[in-house]
Amino acid sequence: MKPTHRFLGLLGWLALAVPSLAAPVRPIRFDRLSLEQGLSQSSVMDILQDGRGYVWLATEEGLDRFDGLSFRVYRHDPAESASLPSNFVWDVEEDSSGDLWIATTGGLALWQRATDHVVRQEKLAGVSIRALRLAAKERVLWIGTRDAGLLRVHARRAAPPDHALAVDEDELAPVRAAAPDHLRARE
Repeated sequence: MKPTHRFLGLLGWLALAVPSLAAPVRPIRFDRLSLEQGLSQSSVMDILQDGRGYVWLATEEGLDRFDGLSFRVYRHDPAESASLPSNFVWDVEEDSSGDLWIATTGGLALWQRATDHVVRQEKLAGVSIRALRLAAKERVLWIGTRDAGLLRVHARRAAPPDHALAVDEDELAPVRAAAPDHLRARE
């Protein structure tokens, strides 16, 4: 073997080996959050860490907010209109205002950070919602349902300007495939 090839081989080995030797390995730490610590239910459907660091857990018994020390649970209360549409929460998404869109088996809700209140989106009352994705630039909320297909909601900002996005009743549109690679709202 030529000295040049040996040198290049050694140089290549060093290039691969040195960064892994130089970087310290951080151990992964796992904590268990369970019913004993205050989790409302042991089945967790979705997890979101919001912009302020709170961890939100979608469960079958409500939406749990964990602040690193304790839980606060948001649930459905039939006597309270400012509660979740249903206890079974599938998904949660944060918008640019820091408010949360909440998908439940009983409809869509919006948790407003400024007031710490839940606002049910009546247009989707009774619709079992499984998945949410917020396209912030387009101000569109994509909603995957159990029986109503895929919905696209154009969100608008409610007055005053510092309030959360709200579902525009006229902009709720079912989506259909116009072609295999193209989706569009049904007219």
